[in-house]
Amino acid sequence: MRVMNIQFNETEIELQQMQESFNELGVDALYLSHHELAAATEFNAMAWREFLTDPRVREFLESELALMQQTSIMKMMKDIDQSKSTGQAQLLNTLIQQTNQSKKKDGPIFIYSYVPLNEEETYAPNVQTLQSDPFKVDVPNNQ
Repeated sequence: MRVMNIQFNETEIELQQMQESFNELGVDALYLSHHELAAATEFNAMAWREFLTDPRVREFLESELALMQQTSIMKMMKDIDQSKSTGQAQLLNTLIQQTNQSKKKDGPIFIYSYVPLNEEETYAPNVQTLQSDPFKVDVPNNQ
């Protein structure tokens, strides 16, 4: 069963071979560390570390694990009526919170600041001095 099917470049032969070894291990490979993968295959831990941190592999693993987590949550929700365990309810709550946290958007944070022009910049022909804040957004007051 193919777990991962990333189209690596023709020059990335080792990554292709590692993907094949990963697929031979089956679904359980998703949960193995680079050291465990090294023990189970012919590749060393550093090679597996590079493989697992490749952006294409990382994106695949994150989406695969998120899908598996969602499936686990749905299965638990289906069986929650028959369960009298508070532990299962707590686990379900934790999984849902983790899912919500992973949906938060990450990205660069831009901080704009005002830096006064020095004398040379003040009189330079290509400098434009703004009289208003170009990033200010007027929000209507609905009171």
